[in-house]
Amino acid sequence: MIKNDYILDQLEMMIKVGAKLLFKDKDGNENILIFKSEEIGINKELYNKLIAMILNLDINGAENILFDSIEKNKDLLHLNTALTFYNYLYSLNRTILQAGDFTRDEIKEGLDEILELYGISEIMV
Repeated sequence: MIKNDYILDQLEMMIKVGAKLLFKDKDGNENILIFKSEEIGINKELYNKLIAMILNLDINGAENILFDSIEKNKDLLHLNTALTFYNYLYSLNRTILQAGDFTRDEIKEGLDEILELYGISEIMV
């Protein structure tokens, strides 16, 4: 669990200052992805919808909508929206997550799935 918390802490830092990811792709090649979160922004309409669903404790539904949106448009805007979404979930206390039938492990699993969709199989932090 310590490694998972460390990765989620790194996610929080990436959202605040941008991202420089050193990762291995599916073929094992090392790559670097650099972007500045504030320059890319997020899909505000999508994000606001996701937050409203989270506040209504429909966290699983919000995550499903996020994935549906990414499958339709897999760009850096949606990657940044996803990172921001998972960062928000990570900031919630366990009581709220449990009320929404969600766990910290599911946050990590969802984030891993997003990275996989973008061809990022392993983050080396």
